[in-house]
Amino acid sequence: MSATVPTQSPFVTVPDKMEFDTFSDAITKRVDDLTARILKLEMPIVVLPPPPPPPPIVVTAPLTVNDLTVASVTPNTITLAFTEVDDGSGKPASYEIRYAAGTLSWSTGTAIPSLVGTTIGAKRTIVVTGLVPVTSYQFQLVSYRGVLNVSAMFGGLSNVVSATTTMLGPPPVLSSEPKVLPGDIIAYIDSFESYVDTASLLAAYVNKQSHGTIILNTTQFTGRKVVEFHYNYDGCLGAYDADILLERPIVGGSWTGREWFVSFEAAFQPGYKFWWSAGGCSRGNASKELIIFRDGNNVTGGRISLLANVESANPPIYGALGSLGWNVTIDMQTGSVKPGFSQIIKQHLALGIKDPNAIADGLLHRFTMHYVKESGIDVGDGIIQLWIDGILVIDYNGADLASASYHQTWTRTNDFGSPIQFPSVLNGGAPQAQSQWWDNIVIWHRP
Repeated sequence: MSATVPTQSPFVTVPDKMEFDTFSDAITKRVDDLTARILKLEMPIVVLPPPPPPPPIVVTAPLTVNDLTVASVTPNTITLAFTEVDDGSGKPASYEIRYAAGTLSWSTGTAIPSLVGTTIGAKRTIVVTGLVPVTSYQFQLVSYRGVLNVSAMFGGLSNVVSATTTMLGPPPVLSSEPKVLPGDIIAYIDSFESYVDTASLLAAYVNKQSHGTIILNTTQFTGRKVVEFHYNYDGCLGAYDADILLERPIVGGSWTGREWFVSFEAAFQPGYKFWWSAGGCSRGNASKELIIFRDGNNVTGGRISLLANVESANPPIYGALGSLGWNVTIDMQTGSVKPGFSQIIKQHLALGIKDPNAIADGLLHRFTMHYVKESGIDVGDGIIQLWIDGILVIDYNGADLASASYHQTWTRTNDFGSPIQFPSVLNGGAPQAQSQWWDNIVIWHRP
């Protein structure tokens, strides 16, 4: 007996008995038929259209910075601030900044390294360095896209801003004799202990011995080598000088820092004459530099030097001293509008303390000088101080006792004088045969 199902049924007629192969073929055929019928029942496939393309990027010129401002000012820097802008393609712009002392012309202004933008709308600052104190500057910038000087597209020039750098205040005036501190830079040092004789000493320096002699003295002060400068008695030499000195360049003379120190020991024989005036002598006096620093960059032979004499300042600050005292002669830097070229800073000392006559006793005395150069020509913020044996005898800060508009102080802003000369010359020759001795010279500057 066999069972029969409708021909439209998805099921097959299975005989009571059949061969395996016949049954397998029947199953395969019916599965194929069934698959086809199921597929006819599926939902139709819907093909969607492609999405629309993104809108095209509109490329325009970079936007213009119109809020450039000055954020802060120091003696040597000015900080600018502005809001970053779009470079015209939706990205932060880059910036070129130019400046000039006085009035800025963009084509001739000084450019600083370009500034790469970070975020559109962000507040940005840039510090312009290397400026001169007490100087007016103008600044301007331009935004750009691309590579500067190659493929840059620029926005408009920003607004112009102006600012004046502040005065560079001097280091604190020292109340006690300065010493070499860690971090100070030694520019020159000599204790003369390394020389075996006078010949080796003279070979290490440029020496001048007109009307006198220089020797390495090993007996004047027990256990010490000192340099002896002996002046012959020549009477009045008229227009000629007695040049008895050693000269040597200092290390770091081109360093443009402001603060310098000088220390040395000197002894003068009892009755040593720092100053004399002889009737009929065309030079009239025997005063000259005790120690001198010549500025090699000044074509006029600029100098700063320590003297002992009775000469009045030119123009006078303290008036004619009338008795022997210490002073400092300073040649003003070219460009100064103050009266005179060779100016003298002097402070008279009470007799019997540390004035020149009082220390002419044959003993070594320690001299220490502190110089602070002005921050600019005629600014008047320099300092000159002199200690003798630890006692402050000159303390000058650039103020003028006679006129507030006149600053007699060191206006040299390029370098400290080089070479050093000591003890320099006596105008018109020595008034008597006399000697002085030097030891332990140190020159240093403070960054």
